[in-house]
Amino acid sequence: FDGAGHNVIGLKINRTSEDYIGLFDQISSGGMVFRLGMVNCDIYGGHHGTGSICARNYGTIKLCYNTGKVTGSSMGCSGGISGMVFSNGKITQCYNSGIIDNYHTGGSTATSYGGIAGRIYASGIAISDCYNIGLVKGKDEVGGIVGSGNFAIRNCYSLRESGHAIIGYMGARYLDASGLYFFKTSSYKRGAVNVFDDTEYGTALTDEQMQTEESFAEFDFDTVWTMGGNASYPYPELIGLSQEAPPEN
Repeated sequence: FDGAGHNVIGLKINRTSEDYIGLFDQISSGGMVFRLGMVNCDIYGGHHGTGSICARNYGTIKLCYNTGKVTGSSMGCSGGISGMVFSNGKITQCYNSGIIDNYHTGGSTATSYGGIAGRIYASGIAISDCYNIGLVKGKDEVGGIVGSGNFAIRNCYSLRESGHAIIGYMGARYLDASGLYFFKTSSYKRGAVNVFDDTEYGTALTDEQMQTEESFAEFDFDTVWTMGGNASYPYPELIGLSQEAPPEN
């Protein structure tokens, strides 16, 4: 599906009694959604996966973004772009500036919420060249980029504080990760921590450092990223996806 740079504006979905809620239920292996914006939408899903673009991604999501609110059950997984990512699924060159929230439904609350994806069980590089500036709410596996999972991640950053700035919970003994950056605050200084060996991932940057290209050593500022040309947003943004000023939510 080629969005051709168009936006879905003001879409409202309220299906709390159903699973796997998003613009698309599932992107299958070999499928792709690209060049599409979800603007000021309100996606309200049930158990399992809830995301703006899709609930379950086995394919590729590229050059997409979300500015609206995604709300899932306290027994599910919610993400700004995709609720869950499986198999060879990939999300690349995407961002979230919307709110990721949840409502309590009783039962287990060990759920996953992330600015880009809620939970990932995928091979290869599942997340690359993405960023989050939206608020991610939750009690358990809460991350600025991903809530939890077993996957590889490259070249991402988060400006907003959450449970963990990059990944909420790393249940795997090994995470293939590089080029991760997050905004350092007085109350939160860790990007992601492996629960098995306490290995930390991600580099904390001050606001001044966040506005300097040299701070993001692994980022490709020739073909993927750009910065310095947007007076309202002094941080790295994706070529082809101009970013407005950070939200105040």
